[in-house]
Amino acid sequence: PVAMPDEEPQRDEQLLTILGKLKAELPEVSKNLTTLASKLGTVVPKSLIETIARLSGLAACSSFQEFDAAVRESYPSKDEFAKAFDEYTKGKQLREAAFNLSQAWDYLGGACDIDDSVDFQRDSVRSFFAFDSLLKDPTIITVRLESFEKWKKSYVNAYRKAHRAYYQKLKELELSLGTLKPEAKALVKMNTIVELGPPLPTMSGVASDLAAVEKRLYICLDAEDAAIDGSEPKCPKCSWTPSVQAPTT
Repeated sequence: PVAMPDEEPQRDEQLLTILGKLKAELPEVSKNLTTLASKLGTVVPKSLIETIARLSGLAACSSFQEFDAAVRESYPSKDEFAKAFDEYTKGKQLREAAFNLSQAWDYLGGACDIDDSVDFQRDSVRSFFAFDSLLKDPTIITVRLESFEKWKKSYVNAYRKAHRAYYQKLKELELSLGTLKPEAKALVKMNTIVELGPPLPTMSGVASDLAAVEKRLYICLDAEDAAIDGSEPKCPKCSWTPSVQAPTT
């Protein structure tokens, strides 16, 4: 309410400005929260969905009188309106962090089993990303993301170490294979000499076995320093995981 009638135009203008901003942001808040909730394996609470729907109706008001009547109809008391708007404010705060939370969640989900301690920490950090908890108290979002970043550093170090060791083993195999190639080629040639009789069963596949091993001796361009400190939890160049074992000669 205003003290003087001549203050009403200014009040109405300020209110409509606020409602205009609210009207513009509501669809994005609703959309982003729905997407984030789905990613985190849940749904947006019905109470917040209802609040957003009611606020959408209020945001469409074109005057203070219309707004005042609509608010009183939806919320019998000032405290009830304040409680509903507080829930929306928290949802808006969660929506503002949705991108970073989504990126962190995707990284956690895409990370491979690399080390027992790191894997245990990953599972623990994942439990911190409960949608309802983040919505109830958005102030913990920063702490949750900091916990993720701390875990990520240990994961990056462990992955890079294992990734580097794997390709070091391939380099060693590549050198060993270099010394075996002349012998393998000689065996292949001998297998074609009719006078020597048919080749032994174990010798008949020398050429194909050699080709198969050579094919697997691909050395990743980022073997020394896999680029996994961004949004990718596995090497973007080779997608290596610990389940991939080095071939033997």
